[in-house]
Amino acid sequence: MRRALGITIGITGLITAATFIGGLIGYRVVFVRTKKDYEDPVPDDPNKELFERQREEGIAYLKTIPHEAVELWNRDGLTLRGFYIPAERPSNKLVLLAHGFVSNRYDFACAIKAYHEKMGFNILMPDHRCHGESDGKYIGFSSLEWPDVFEWTEAFKGRLGGNPLVALHGASMGGNVVLNANANNPPAYIKCVVADCPFTCGYEMVKNVAKKELHLHYPPGIWAMAMWFRVFTGKSLMKDTDSLRLVGSMKAPTLYVHGEADPYVPAWMGRALYDATRAERDCLFIEGAGHGYSYAVGKEAYEAKLEAFYGKYMRETEEEIN
Repeated sequence: MRRALGITIGITGLITAATFIGGLIGYRVVFVRTKKDYEDPVPDDPNKELFERQREEGIAYLKTIPHEAVELWNRDGLTLRGFYIPAERPSNKLVLLAHGFVSNRYDFACAIKAYHEKMGFNILMPDHRCHGESDGKYIGFSSLEWPDVFEWTEAFKGRLGGNPLVALHGASMGGNVVLNANANNPPAYIKCVVADCPFTCGYEMVKNVAKKELHLHYPPGIWAMAMWFRVFTGKSLMKDTDSLRLVGSMKAPTLYVHGEADPYVPAWMGRALYDATRAERDCLFIEGAGHGYSYAVGKEAYEAKLEAFYGKYMRETEEEIN
C-alpha cells in the first residue's frame, strides 16, 4: 500500500515537474526573443508572394521620401526605435502603425504610399519592444505594448499643431495592441482605431496555435506557459490580452478588418470583437485573404474603407494646421 502510494506520488511529481519545465520551454520559445529578424508568420499562404512584393515596393518607396529614425525611452527604461514620416503638406493628422508578432515596422510598408500621398497623414512606424531594432526581452502579446503606444503618441503629438488628430492602425498582435489602448482610457486626441485580424484572447490564441502547429493537446502545458508569462511579465495571458473582455470599455470609434481565409486568427474572432464593441464601429471582411494579407488582397476596398472611416473621424480644417 505504502509502496503504491509512493509510486503514485512519484509519478505525479514527475508529471508536474515535466509540465512546469515544458511550460517554461514553451514560454521561452514563444515570448522571449532571441533574434530580431523579420519572420513571415504565414509561410504557406497562397498570397505570400503578392504580400512580399507589395511590402518590398513599400520599403523602396519609403527610401524616396523624407523620413526620420526616431527613438523613445519608455517607462520601463527600454529604448524603442522606429521611423517618423512627415506629411507631404502641413497636417495635424498622425497614424501610428502597430505591427504584428515577430515582425517589425515594415509590416505596413505596403500602406505607406496611400497614407502619405492619398490621405495626407504624418506616419509613426515603431518597432514594438523585443522586435526589430527596439530593446526588450519579453513580449507581452499586447499587455506590455499598449502603454508604449500612448508614450509614442504623447511624444509626437507636439509636431501636429494645436489640435492633434491621431489614429491607431494595428495588424495581428498589433491589432490587439491598439484595441487594448482603446480600452484603457485613451487620450482625447486619439480619434479612431483600426484593428486588422486581431484575436479575441491571447491565451486562446496560444492554445489554438499549439494544437495546430505543434499538435499539443495538453491543457496543463498551456496553463504552465501562462503561469511563466505572469512570472516574467507581471501580466495575465488570460485577462490582460483578452480583447473580447476589454472591448466593452473602448472609447474611440473602431474599424475591424479581417481576411475570410485567415487560418491562424479565424474571421469569427473579428466578428466576435465587432459584435461585442459598444463604441461606434465598422467592419470590412476580405474574401480570400489570409492572416495579415487583407491589404494585399483587397487593396482598393481596404483603402476606400480607410478613407471613408478617417473622413468621418479625422477631419481637419485649415485653421487647425496653420
